[in-house]
Amino acid sequence: MVIYGSNFGTDTSLIKVYVNDKRAPLIGSSGSILYVLVPSKAGTGEVKVVMGRGADTKEVKAASPFTYIFRPSVSTLAGFTNERGESSIVDGDIKKAQFEEPYWLCFDQHKNIYLLEESRG
Repeated sequence: MVIYGSNFGTDTSLIKVYVNDKRAPLIGSSGSILYVLVPSKAGTGEVKVVMGRGADTKEVKAASPFTYIFRPSVSTLAGFTNERGESSIVDGDIKKAQFEEPYWLCFDQHKNIYLLEESRG
């Protein structure tokens, strides 16, 4: 997200951005432009910028609500095929692993990925 305004300053430690009450990571500030990552599934709500510390804190809210539209994307995380469309089974880290018949994938609470292949563990 790009937020245009003025007098933001460039010290990102003094700027906080919230989207629908969820803290949004601030990437950078030029003083008049804030570069912000929208929190995942932020929903619909107000955008708020809080600047300063302590008694010098100032808060500004956007004039209209922000609506997050979730659009899933699909890409390759691991595995590949060669120029002939062939693959083989290679166990290893995410950069080396290859799969022939993956059929089940899940994540645990620590964001580890588990993948099972047909006829294999």
